[in-house]
Amino acid sequence: MRREQLIDTISEEFPQISKLEINRITNIFIEVLKKALIKRESVELRGFGTFFVKKRKPKKARNPRTGTMVMVEERWVPCFKGGSLLKKMVKEGNYFKVTKNKKGSKG
Repeated sequence: MRREQLIDTISEEFPQISKLEINRITNIFIEVLKKALIKRESVELRGFGTFFVKKRKPKKARNPRTGTMVMVEERWVPCFKGGSLLKKMVKEGNYFKVTKNKKGSKG
């Protein structure tokens, strides 16, 4: 799914909000996420997963074009780890909303 498709999907769910505003909010969310990762902070979205950065050690690698060995320097890379609920939904191939029972309610 591309950004445009995401905005269209959100717009269908919330027709009272303009696509322009949805696009603006999406851009702000992405910028906040980028800034946090640049500062090497993690961003946890409960029920979805965690975005974080990981330090990769230096290693030897082979250039696929020339076949020569090169040294890849130590670097920071962005990562995502899906939450247990997201993993379960993906594994089972279906979407379900989680609702917490309120005090005194049955079901």
